[in-house]
Amino acid sequence: MADFIVWNWPFAVASALTLAVFVLHVVAGGREVRPVLNDQTLGRQARMTLAYAWSLVSAGLLATALVFLAAALRPEWVAIGWAAGLMVAIFAVVSLWQTVANKLPITMVGQWMFFAPIAALALWGATR
Repeated sequence: MADFIVWNWPFAVASALTLAVFVLHVVAGGREVRPVLNDQTLGRQARMTLAYAWSLVSAGLLATALVFLAAALRPEWVAIGWAAGLMVAIFAVVSLWQTVANKLPITMVGQWMFFAPIAALALWGATR
């Protein structure tokens, strides 16, 4: 049993933070997306595309938290954890790019504030 647990704390913290972002996305994001989904002035295809994208992000966040947890517990998952960390880093860069390219306030597309530390932890965990 002692061989089973390999604690890689940067991945463990990345997992916990990603799970927290997942809960925030589902709860707070759900409150924000619901009125748009019910807005009959938008076409049905636009509303269903938004619902689909929101659901994909929710599923992706949960899956990423689980991958980071697996990487924290098992060394053979570290490469997959690294790949998930790289993906999260790309999400942070895209968020910042949208902010800068559209001259928005830094917090308007503020997902980078969540994704950057998670990516840093995951990429650090992959080098341990």
